[in-house]
Amino acid sequence: MSLQCLILALGLLIFAARNNTCLGQSFPSLRVVPHVAAAAPTSSRSLRSTSPTNETSIGDQDKEERAQGKRISAVTENLAYKLGLKAQIKPEAFFTRIHFSETVGKLDDSTEFMRWLQYVLKYRNKMGETSFSDAKFAALLRNAKPDEEVLELLQSLRRVDGMKDLVDRLQTYLFKMYPSIHNMMNEAWLNTRQNPRELFNLVLPPNGFQDQYLIQWLRYTEMYKTAMGVDSFPIYQMNDLFLRHWSIPSLVELLQSIKKIPDLEKLAESMQAQVFQVLYARATPKDFQHFLYVTTGDEE
Repeated sequence: MSLQCLILALGLLIFAARNNTCLGQSFPSLRVVPHVAAAAPTSSRSLRSTSPTNETSIGDQDKEERAQGKRISAVTENLAYKLGLKAQIKPEAFFTRIHFSETVGKLDDSTEFMRWLQYVLKYRNKMGETSFSDAKFAALLRNAKPDEEVLELLQSLRRVDGMKDLVDRLQTYLFKMYPSIHNMMNEAWLNTRQNPRELFNLVLPPNGFQDQYLIQWLRYTEMYKTAMGVDSFPIYQMNDLFLRHWSIPSLVELLQSIKKIPDLEKLAESMQAQVFQVLYARATPKDFQHFLYVTTGDEE
């Protein structure tokens, strides 16, 4: 048996030991009790109820046992991950073993899940980002939880120190690969009040916007301004972002095509009007002539 297999087996045994340690916490009726040498004779007197002092003592003991179990769990998991990293064990081996899909509550509330994420970061740092790809990462999460919960999870994790870059990569991957969840992504972004300016860079592919990305981003800006107020992201700020990627004539043509989309027509018209002001201030006569042709179909 190879060293890697031995370390993996040891790591899994550590996880099993952790689960057994917590057995009494999950199933109180299975707790081990001290052995009694001989049963005491049955008394004819009625048993008195446990005094409040004894109840408090038992409650404190239960809390201490649970706290001790958590401490042991953390130590054993950290040891397993340390051994796993040395043996270059892939993160999915641990993910599957500890059954995150069965975790009670949200995954971001699980200390087990957070420790696993830290392992992912260390593993990718050691082995390279392609060693545990965004596609594989996203697939694990989507198999464990519904898409809506996965998106909520990512928004929660984004606020955790050291997780922002990882989460943004996953969001970009999901946005690119699964158009069917775009509306859910918009809702998740809105729930956490994600600024459209920041998302603009997140959904902008290296080779430039594709129509579906641009349209979805524009729809999110409308949702955001409805919730936060028109001045939360003014038209001129939107155009400033666009003009970093398109020339004025190209942007005019782009907005003209967007005007054909019913729910974005008014937005595109407002953006186009603001571009006209910019065009009038700094464009050449040729640019202005092209603008008239694009918007009216007439060219002098």
